[in-house]
Amino acid sequence: MGPGDRRTPRRRSSSCKRRLRRRRVTYYAVFHAVTALFALDGRIFTKHAALEAVVHRDLVKDGKWPSELGRDFSFCVELRGLGDYASEVRIDAKQATDAIASARRILVAVRDALPVDFPPVPRT
Repeated sequence: MGPGDRRTPRRRSSSCKRRLRRRRVTYYAVFHAVTALFALDGRIFTKHAALEAVVHRDLVKDGKWPSELGRDFSFCVELRGLGDYASEVRIDAKQATDAIASARRILVAVRDALPVDFPPVPRT
């Protein structure tokens, strides 16, 4: 390749773009829900790696969450990293579906861990 040559970037298909959006929404729903859970105890995390570490240390290892939820959280983190930083890696439909299922399990665990007096979220 010479100095004036340029490679044409590969365009992602619309189905790939939808999967990436779902993956991002899935991960950030999990990130913000778990962040809020810790915030109720006065603990604030802004770094993704710090939150993942504390999920495993304070929720999984302390027995508040089963190890499957820790794996679910790490899976969502991994897909976020692939989608955000690995431009040639594609997330397939099964991975996107699995990430959504993982996120649902985590969101249920967060909801179940909320204090009883925490106001319910209104349905729209």
